[in-house]
Amino acid sequence: MNLNNPINSRMLRYSRWMASAAMVSVCANIAVAGSQIIEAPITDVTKIVERVEERIPFESCHVQRVVVPSSSWSDSMTPVLTGGLIGGAIGSEIGRNSKRKSLIIGASALLGGSIGRDIYRSSNHHSSPKYRTREVCDTDYRIREYQQVTGYRVRYEYNGSVYEAITDSHPGATMPIEVSVTPLH
Repeated sequence: MNLNNPINSRMLRYSRWMASAAMVSVCANIAVAGSQIIEAPITDVTKIVERVEERIPFESCHVQRVVVPSSSWSDSMTPVLTGGLIGGAIGSEIGRNSKRKSLIIGASALLGGSIGRDIYRSSNHHSSPKYRTREVCDTDYRIREYQQVTGYRVRYEYNGSVYEAITDSHPGATMPIEVSVTPLH
């Protein structure tokens, strides 16, 4: 064959192209012949059901009567101030002719304030406790139980035999399956 002839050259290129196309076709047929997807008839579908518990939080509130704690200092400053004034007046009389009159007045005022506070506390110590009401809230949980479908047990028939599979959703009347064919030689 003379390749310098344009017709022969074209025929050679055409022959190579045809050979490549034939190889692609043969490879594709081999791949398709190896496996295929078919629709198998469904013989039975059963729901797979599980019991589910759900904790639902809710707030529960009630009014409660509580004792008001007494503070370490009295509620009122009046006894301290009154005791201080009385103590200061007494100190003024005591230190009238003394060179340290202001020191005596100050010390007497402090002592009088302390005595006034102690008298007030001892008189309130024996009184009945003070109460107030307040709202107390807690988080409680209610349990809700229900049945939930988690899948389907599917039986299908292929080639005279029954097979079983589990699916997430209901498959309908048929189920797609992949069938593989493997040569024995």
